[in-house]
Amino acid sequence: MAGEKKVANIIYILLVFLVIMFIIFNPFSGYGPRMLAKLSNLVTENIDIANDDAIPSTKVSESFNKLHKLFEIAKNSPDKTCFVSLDGITEEFAGFRFDIVQDGDIMKIQMMKDETMVSYGSLGGLNVCAVYGGNAAGNFYNHWLSGRNSTTGQEYNTFNVLTVSNDGIVIDGDEGYFNIRYLFKADDGLVCFMPTHGYWFVYNCKGGSKGLDDDCAEEFEFNPTIKMCKEGEVNV
Repeated sequence: MAGEKKVANIIYILLVFLVIMFIIFNPFSGYGPRMLAKLSNLVTENIDIANDDAIPSTKVSESFNKLHKLFEIAKNSPDKTCFVSLDGITEEFAGFRFDIVQDGDIMKIQMMKDETMVSYGSLGGLNVCAVYGGNAAGNFYNHWLSGRNSTTGQEYNTFNVLTVSNDGIVIDGDEGYFNIRYLFKADDGLVCFMPTHGYWFVYNCKGGSKGLDDDCAEEFEFNPTIKMCKEGEVNV
């Protein structure tokens, strides 16, 4: 009796297995090919990201190249001071971070997935900088956002390392928000990020030692003093 029950269970399991295989590989259902394609894509993406020697995926390469080109636009612009919008590209960086490192007079941009570098570029004649530290953000606010257009001092500071992701901007271990999606060309050779912090509970765009208030992001819209960089010669 026990033997018959065991045989029945085996037959039942085989029937279930055959039904599942029929559903998956039935050419008329389309389910099997879709599932296999998803599995294939998942394996390919994991190889692209995890393997140090792998060529980055097309999307990663295109996203990185867009950021690299925007730095070049700012650097080569004939304008002494101006802005470059990052709208439309930063959403593509989800899951990645950028380690921006100063090496002599070369700025290195390393696109990272966890601790693996998936893309890399460099620009000579640029310094890593941010509207952050000391009175830089306060001076920036007075000049560009207060409506007074008053120049009160240096509007940036330079750093050896700056890390950027969709989650925020980290400078010297301090993490700020990344909601001002512009690069700021402060001077020749200086193209800066603008980290923000939530200093007050009410709307109050000001500048502090750790950057602009996060409310300042709204002040960039339709602001006649915020001039976009004219394009000079760009190497693509």
